[in-house]
Amino acid sequence: MLIILAVFTPITAALYDSTVRGMNFWSVLVVREAANLVGVVCGIAVLYALTHARGIDSSRIPGVLAMAFITTLASAAARQAAQIALDPNRTRIEPQLRFAEASSSLLIVGVLVAVLLLVAQRERLANTQTILLDEARRALQDDHESLRGRVFDHLHGTVTSELVVARVRLLDIARELPPGVEADGVLKVAAGLQRLHQLEIRRLAHVMVASGLDTSLHEALTQLAASSEGLCDVSVAIDAEFEVFDHASTGDSRAFLRLAIYRIVEECIANAIRHGQAKDIDVAITTRLTGRKRLVDVIVTNSGDLTAANGPEGVGLRVVRARAAAFNGSVDTSTREGRYVVAVHMEVPD
Repeated sequence: MLIILAVFTPITAALYDSTVRGMNFWSVLVVREAANLVGVVCGIAVLYALTHARGIDSSRIPGVLAMAFITTLASAAARQAAQIALDPNRTRIEPQLRFAEASSSLLIVGVLVAVLLLVAQRERLANTQTILLDEARRALQDDHESLRGRVFDHLHGTVTSELVVARVRLLDIARELPPGVEADGVLKVAAGLQRLHQLEIRRLAHVMVASGLDTSLHEALTQLAASSEGLCDVSVAIDAEFEVFDHASTGDSRAFLRLAIYRIVEECIANAIRHGQAKDIDVAITTRLTGRKRLVDVIVTNSGDLTAANGPEGVGLRVVRARAAAFNGSVDTSTREGRYVVAVHMEVPD
């Protein structure tokens, strides 16, 4: 903008001097162009020096205004000095007109520099906000995954070992008892512990580590649906647009989004089974553009008891809201055609 101002504004002054004052158009234009370019170079050099100066804080408005004032003053002074040096006769323009011209140039350039600096400051603030948001997402996910890792270790180690020991002890007791109702009852309890170990504990351990997520969200949700077999029928549908960036190689920010979606779907499935006794659950993941932002919609519907849906909001739904908020998202709940619907909308990070 400064270069454009320096190149084209002298044409107007040269036309004035040639038509009103009878001066040579090209000589006036050359002098003004050269003087303006000297002023621009000086202004750019001063602005560069000020942006690297320790005494001026360019992140605050007073610092921005000080930089604009110093830059424009230096540019105008250099321009006037160059114009006098290149016009040895000193007859081209009267002193009062020279002062008016310098003042107007100072005002225009000062406003332009201030606007440009404020725009740059706004960009820096936006970048800082993005970085802080990414760090908040990372901290939230790391905290949740760390907790899940500790629970997984406890399930896979202590709980599993104690279940095995309890089952072996029950089998020993059953062998010591005479055949009959008591022995059959003990064997039944031992069989129940075995089913608990093989189905529930292993399923929970599988869910804790988000198996398949290192490949894609689609693969992880497919395995999650398979782990719920016998408890509930879960169907997963992901649109083609989401599949484009649903891969482990699409970057760290997308990895956090995939993990958040996985945990949201997992929480919705667990709530539907635990509180609504749902027998079938449908999961749909789609993407859409809203202005310059791309949103991902996660819609989970289930056929569970709607009485539980009308109760107070539980911990599970609050966890879903917290995960969505990390991506500037929102969560809506409703009932539709006899089914409970959880709709989550989140921004896709760049």
